[in-house]
Amino acid sequence: MEIGTVSSQSRLSNMNFFAFLLLVAALATGQDALFAFLKNTSFYWSESLLYKMYWLLFIPQTMLVAKALEKWPIEKKSSDGNWMHVLLAPLSSLIQILVFSALMDVLSAFFLGHSFQFSGVLRKW
Repeated sequence: MEIGTVSSQSRLSNMNFFAFLLLVAALATGQDALFAFLKNTSFYWSESLLYKMYWLLFIPQTMLVAKALEKWPIEKKSSDGNWMHVLLAPLSSLIQILVFSALMDVLSAFFLGHSFQFSGVLRKW
């Protein structure tokens, strides 16, 4: 009976998380739409949602950083751990930017009528 409860709680938690992500995406995209309306500029839902993918990448990135911190805890006084802490933030930021640029290139080519080139997205950073 506990197994069923745990899995149903897990399923409910996943649904809540997914609903939260949808709400954040809707609010952020609505912000873009409102800005475009107020500034009288063009607005494309697909492009706005595609750019919001940058923020969704923080979820797996945060999990990877947490794993790295488990491997090299801050309390550890070894020089290897200290160097990893110094490099962790800039390295994770660089990986985030590269993965986002690659996904923008691939997903825009797949879903949109045009492609955001990897180098073009990368130059904007």
